[in-house]
Amino acid sequence: MDQTIRRILELDASVEDRLRVSELEADRLLKDARKQASAIRQASRHQTRDAIIELEEQLRSESEQKIAAVRGEYDSRSEAVTKQFAAQHDALLETLFAETLRDAEA
Repeated sequence: MDQTIRRILELDASVEDRLRVSELEADRLLKDARKQASAIRQASRHQTRDAIIELEEQLRSESEQKIAAVRGEYDSRSEAVTKQFAAQHDALLETLFAETLRDAEA
């Protein structure tokens, strides 16, 4: 009977030791999982921030290209209007000069 009680006590102590080891292992695994979750969250924030920065740069580049295209079109139209105005101005001066010359001759 004493052996049975001793064996039960040994088994109980062994089970308690294994339980403590298992609890420690579970705590360690839980801490590791929390660290990994934190690292993933932080990496996700960085990835999101990087994606936002990349998107902003892309939009800025596209805007600059559109502005350059509009500016080019404006410059082209402005040059055409300036040439047209100069031609009309020259024609008007010629007409005015011709009329003034005719009036002077008459």
